[in-house]
Amino acid sequence: MAGQPTTITLTSVPDPSISGQPKTLIAKVSSTAGSFPTGTVAFFDDGIGVGTAVLEAGAASFTTSALAAGSHALTAVYGGDANFSASVSPVVVQTVTPPASARWLRRLGELLIALGEFLVSL
Repeated sequence: MAGQPTTITLTSVPDPSISGQPKTLIAKVSSTAGSFPTGTVAFFDDGIGVGTAVLEAGAASFTTSALAAGSHALTAVYGGDANFSASVSPVVVQTVTPPASARWLRRLGELLIALGEFLVSL
């Protein structure tokens, strides 16, 4: 859509986060035109759509608990409206860690394997 240029920024909270923990993605769309853009913002995780939200006073937010452990390249895309042009946020890299129980279970497994190898070597 043609119109006034816009800029979109994306933040995520909390950062870093734990797998299964709610994470809120916040997009802010601005323009030098003096009024707020309207419409929707789409949120993406590694290029895959994870949700949308309606802009209110230039901001839109989406909360998810579905981000798996690992690194995530998050972006927000504003589709534009009759008065404002579309824009894409810079990538925000988010690290999601496994829950403590998963880390302890993995470590316990490593220790049991090491113990087994030690006992076999006797």
